[in-house]
Amino acid sequence: MTSYFCPRCWSEFKEDFEFCPVCGYDLKNFDKLSYEEKLIVALKHPVSDYKINAIRLLAKLRSEKAVFEFERMIEEEDTIIVLEIIEALSKIPTEKSLELLKRLAKSNSKVISKRAKEILKAFDAERSKV
Repeated sequence: MTSYFCPRCWSEFKEDFEFCPVCGYDLKNFDKLSYEEKLIVALKHPVSDYKINAIRLLAKLRSEKAVFEFERMIEEEDTIIVLEIIEALSKIPTEKSLELLKRLAKSNSKVISKRAKEILKAFDAERSKV
């Protein structure tokens, strides 16, 4: 059976409603969002696999809008999600992405810090070739 989620409150329900039965959100509004905006909304989904897929797709889109949501997420999410964000930031060439990678390189988590440093080192190597 298909599950539906409200993109505002993330309540799960089994039927396709026009309005969320929990918070009243007009689910038709979600249909009006762009693909990129829907992926950014999915970053708040309670299921980690959905978040990971959204992060990867936003990286493919090189979504600059997503970088600001990634900034919020790095403070709240587990290591696996943050590692996905690091990979995404490496594909979104903005000053904000670089700033976040530098911040993550100073993380107390050795795994997060190491990966962010590897990405930054690769960036430096690319710049020195030019």
